[in-house]
Amino acid sequence: MTRSRKISFEFSAILSTAWLPFGFRKRRQPKSRKREELRVNWLGEKTMSKIFCFASSKGGSGKTVLTATFATFLTAIGKRTLMIDVDRATHGLTLLYLSEVKKHMDGIEGGNGTPKGLFDTPLHVSDRDVITLNSQVSLVPATYDFKEAEEFSHHDFTIFLRELLKKLRESYDFIFLDAQAGSDQLSRLAMSGKISDEVIIVSEYDPMSAAGVERLKGLLREELTYMRTWVLLNKMLPDFVDTFSDFLEVTKYLSPIPWDADVVRAYSRRRLALDLEYGNEYTLAVMQTLKGLLGEDIGSEIEQWAETRALNIRQPLEEQYRDAEKELEGLLKAKARYEQEQVKRRFAKRMSFLITSMLISFSGLYFVLRGAYSFSFSSKLMLALIAGGFLMVGIMFSFYYVQLSEKKREFGIEESRFVRQAGILEDRLKRLEILRKGDLKTLIKKRQEPVG
Repeated sequence: MTRSRKISFEFSAILSTAWLPFGFRKRRQPKSRKREELRVNWLGEKTMSKIFCFASSKGGSGKTVLTATFATFLTAIGKRTLMIDVDRATHGLTLLYLSEVKKHMDGIEGGNGTPKGLFDTPLHVSDRDVITLNSQVSLVPATYDFKEAEEFSHHDFTIFLRELLKKLRESYDFIFLDAQAGSDQLSRLAMSGKISDEVIIVSEYDPMSAAGVERLKGLLREELTYMRTWVLLNKMLPDFVDTFSDFLEVTKYLSPIPWDADVVRAYSRRRLALDLEYGNEYTLAVMQTLKGLLGEDIGSEIEQWAETRALNIRQPLEEQYRDAEKELEGLLKAKARYEQEQVKRRFAKRMSFLITSMLISFSGLYFVLRGAYSFSFSSKLMLALIAGGFLMVGIMFSFYYVQLSEKKREFGIEESRFVRQAGILEDRLKRLEILRKGDLKTLIKKRQEPVG
């Protein structure tokens, strides 16, 4: 087979599987990583920290934001986390936290000396150059002065980065390197086993990105081995996330990160889409991804954090449940009063009908007696007055009977309203009961639905 045909065949093979979740292959499931008290780094030294490199085959995958998101969440659950901006071209992490970088720089320059970023020459980063962000995540920016950096040899930078990581990893549980997109020399260094323990290739969910991931793996075949490389699908529609999550981890694909209106809105405001106070669906996805990536290293911390947030959500639910119970109790009492009034109205209606019938009968009897017997004028007048009185009273009771009938219809409408409101309250109580006993995922999912 000629070289051109071989390349064409390989490219076609990539595209033919790209429409699937990056052309899943049947691979053996990796062994579960049990927590190790000490890890062995690239120097053969035992350490507690672990270094992850976030890479991508092309720009726009959301790699930098995910680096910041993961670091922020891990810090929130009590892990010491450091981010290092290894992107010399765009300085993504540095620009994301530009205001805090400038504030830190002004604080140092107010004293003696000038802070140094990772690529500021001469190559040197000290403890004072590490920024503690508002989220308590630590950051080594790519630069502080944003000037055209002087050139330095790749060999010198490799030694410098190794020594820096050797020193910094003693103080942190996790170190995240945000590498430049693509496969340039610095990106290859950050992804190499000499620098990072594992590599996370962030990619969008489309055929072109799939081909880019496979190409990156092909170029760095020796470095991006199966055991130390993960692929993370970002910007996936929420409907697909739950479908693929369980299967992806088996094939070394981390649980995907969703892309919805809330995430887009947060990004447009230069904010992370995390909700560390109550949680949201994006935060749930980040939790799932980190559990797949770090295994038991953070399992207990995530469970504790999730339970705390669940309690925060449940607390107002308890008040809502009590209020709904009181409202339902008041509604049932009001309904009982209306039913008692209805019984009284029904009795009055029957009595008015009976009296009206009797009075009209007496009036009719008068006219019968008048025609059958001869009475004196005074007697006739007296009987006429009595009959007229009976008739008038009968007519009054007839009107009263009509009014009672109207009130019956009104009560029927009111009763149907009671039934409807009671049904709404009972449904609300059932939903609140589910939420009171639900885990964080259930609470967040149900919280998006209207309650009552």
